[in-house]
Amino acid sequence: MFLKTGLLLAVSLATQLYAQSTFSPARPPAIPLAVRSPYLSTWLEVGSDGGDGGYLAGEWPTFWTGQVTAWTGIIRVDGLNYVFMGAPNVNASKVNQTAFEYTSTRSTFTQNVNMQVGIVVEFLSPVLPNKEKRQSLPFSYMNVEVFSMDGQTHSVELYTDVSGEWLSGT
Repeated sequence: MFLKTGLLLAVSLATQLYAQSTFSPARPPAIPLAVRSPYLSTWLEVGSDGGDGGYLAGEWPTFWTGQVTAWTGIIRVDGLNYVFMGAPNVNASKVNQTAFEYTSTRSTFTQNVNMQVGIVVEFLSPVLPNKEKRQSLPFSYMNVEVFSMDGQTHSVELYTDVSGEWLSGT
């Protein structure tokens, strides 16, 4: 009996570790990351024409015209590097994305690193129709929350940057 329970637990953990992401309310054709105007408009392609299926790690975001606007995110957990956003040419594994949710102003990705550390990456492009001054500011926000999934203390470092393509367009 104990062997069956242990085997079932191992299968359950392996399934969670490599689970496919859920998309709520549905999988959109493109995911908004930083969208404020025609000049600040960065999306993650989802479709079959080059998209990574809505996974934040493994693909570069693009401008609405299709030009790459590279945005990288790397997390170091206990000395090992993992990519949580973008497709940098580094020696690192990708995190496992388990969920994606969105509203008209917010895109939220839930990920984990080997069931040790959870990551919630949220992109916010606030739209306040009654605040004209705020509407004119070209700001969009990325918030990253990190938490222990296994109850242990971990050494965690985050790195994120954008490429010059955001300014030059090439």
